[in-house]
Order: sequence, then C-alpha cells, then structure tokens
Amino acid sequence: MKKILSILLLLIAIPSQAEIISRNLIGTAADIIIIQNYQAETGMGEVLVQLCPSCTSYKLILTSKTKISRDSAPIQLAMLKTYLDEKRNAPMRLQFNINTKQVVSIALRRNNKEYPE
Repeated sequence: MKKILSILLLLIAIPSQAEIISRNLIGTAADIIIIQNYQAETGMGEVLVQLCPSCTSYKLILTSKTKISRDSAPIQLAMLKTYLDEKRNAPMRLQFNINTKQVVSIALRRNNKEYPE
C-alpha cells in the first residue's frame, strides 16, 4: 500500500512539473508587422506582433519550420505578406516558442460577422 501511495503521488506531481514552452497570441492580421529583414522570397525573417497599443510587443522569428494556414488550408511561408496585407481585420492566431522566439504556426481565418471586411 505504501508503494502504491508513493507511485500515485509521483504521478500527480509529474504534470505540475511540465514546463510551458509555447504561447498563443490571438488578434487580427493587422497585429502582425513584417519588419525590414524579412525575405519575401523565402518568407523567413522577423515579425513584430502587438495586440493593442498598450500591450507587450513580441519580436518573433519566422523559420522554414513555421506553419501557416488560411481557413485551415496550408499556405506557403513566402505568401505570408500577401495574406496579411489582403485582409487586415481577419482573425489570426499565432503560436511561438517562448524560449527561442520562433513562430511555430500562424492561423489566418476568413472574415466573418465579428470581423467585417
């Protein structure tokens, strides 16, 4: 019984020790600003994300591993600037690694009633 209790306590403690390594930012396409060292041909470089004027800004890195989707369909990283400029009020969800500042994914959505064109 003592061994079972020890194992149960250990199992309970494991999830609480997990480190959070990513963060999600939810806003609109207008919240992503492409900065000067962005390479349009490859889609790699840096972006600045700020969800509101008084919110913290994040300088993040786009890499070849960054996944971008529009309405759940994958798009090429090189097309990011085009899609961001196309519909500035469209909803966006960006996930990045808090340690490396690399963007894991960007999900762009079509405008709807909550986000008019």
